[in-house]
Amino acid sequence: MKFKTACLAASLAAAGLATAGIANAQSSVTLYGILDVNLEVHNNAPDGNGGSKTVSGMRSGGRNGNRWGLRGSEDLGNGLKAVFQLESGFNISSGRPSDSTRLFNRTAMVGLAGTWGQLSFGRQYTPGFNFQAPYFPNQAGAQYEPIGRTMPVRADNSIVYAGKFGGVDLGAYYAFREFSDQQNFDADVTGAWGVAAGYRFGGVRVSGGYDRLEEPANPAAVGGEGHNAFIGARWDVNKFRVVGNVRWRSLEDVGVGGADLDSIMYQVGLGYQVTPALMVQAAYYLEDFDDAPAGYLGTTDDKWHQFAFLASYNLSKRTSLYATVAHARKGPINLGSSNDGGTPYALGPGKSSQTGGAIGLRHLF
Repeated sequence: MKFKTACLAASLAAAGLATAGIANAQSSVTLYGILDVNLEVHNNAPDGNGGSKTVSGMRSGGRNGNRWGLRGSEDLGNGLKAVFQLESGFNISSGRPSDSTRLFNRTAMVGLAGTWGQLSFGRQYTPGFNFQAPYFPNQAGAQYEPIGRTMPVRADNSIVYAGKFGGVDLGAYYAFREFSDQQNFDADVTGAWGVAAGYRFGGVRVSGGYDRLEEPANPAAVGGEGHNAFIGARWDVNKFRVVGNVRWRSLEDVGVGGADLDSIMYQVGLGYQVTPALMVQAAYYLEDFDDAPAGYLGTTDDKWHQFAFLASYNLSKRTSLYATVAHARKGPINLGSSNDGGTPYALGPGKSSQTGGAIGLRHLF
């Protein structure tokens, strides 16, 4: 009897292990992240006494914004699977979240995916930004790249579609307004929407996209209807990478007195893989303000320029050292954005240019 009981227990245990193995094969959850920190110095910053000075210290995210996240999927059968992603950004130099009001400030989504593409729901990157990112000269590097001045990056309450069909990529999104805005201000249901498309052939990629932001729900709030559009191209040949994109923007009521904004941003870059471990790239950015409030984003002219250079050396597949420099004219570095939740870049009184440099360490997990 004891022998039969032991055999039964062993059989049940084996069946349980087999079932667990099948479940693990059908579902997956991955913990991932980026840790990126550097030591930086930049000049012509305000000194707090009406003058300017050179400042130095630690910055978070020289090549990529710091983040940790969870992503996973479950096989539902017949080519269908459930997918999810939760991602939170933080400032590694202080340990603070890059957005203290959100637990998962970068991404929080769940959806379904199949041969027809993916449909997801939550706080997500807009297709316009996702499609433009490959055409950033410094590959959407956080420190010396004016990421916030391009397409709208993320959207709350959004439904996002993404599909790949041969060499064609398609994307579209629709973002609802908050219930509170609809109830308190009688706002329309639509908050934002956009579309994007791309095509790959050989070593060449081209993409374009459009985003529209509706009027703010609160009539007392600054900001109005917004339009953003871009077109970009990238050519990978041998050890070289050539990229370029143009973004057009029109926003209502961006400053005092209801001033509007119309601008075009140009970005071009050249990258070269010197060795399997060493990569160098140079970038140039120009934002031409056709219509903007005086001193908008710290600018001193209607044309803002920035030059940047980045060199990265891989110590392993996951760890790299890098050095980067930037010089901005007619305004501060990145038009003021720090991109990491840290102290924004700003010009001291009477200054019209700014130069910065950093050396850093990045680790992926």
